[in-house]
Amino acid sequence: MNPEESLKKINEIYLLINASKFQEALSKLNELLKKYPNDSTIQFNKVCCYIDIGSGLKDIKLIHKGIKIGESYLESEIDKRHLPQLYYKVNSSSKCNFNI
Repeated sequence: MNPEESLKKINEIYLLINASKFQEALSKLNELLKKYPNDSTIQFNKVCCYIDIGSGLKDIKLIHKGIKIGESYLESEIDKRHLPQLYYKVNSSSKCNFNI
């Protein structure tokens, strides 16, 4: 899948998240991950999706899954243009997930 199509799929998931359809968003994310396991756009965005869906579902394990994946990406050689977003999401989620 090309990057534009990948982003369109991720945006569909965020529309579900913004509509508080967290379980549906999680199902769609898992479907995408299974169907496109090597798509870097989907792989990168799963961090934010897991954290946001986990927050909506009040599922601390899902939030931690997103944080752990994000931390591993921060330690790897990812595309540097994604670093600010990744640092923000991992850091803010690490600090506030205790409120769930």
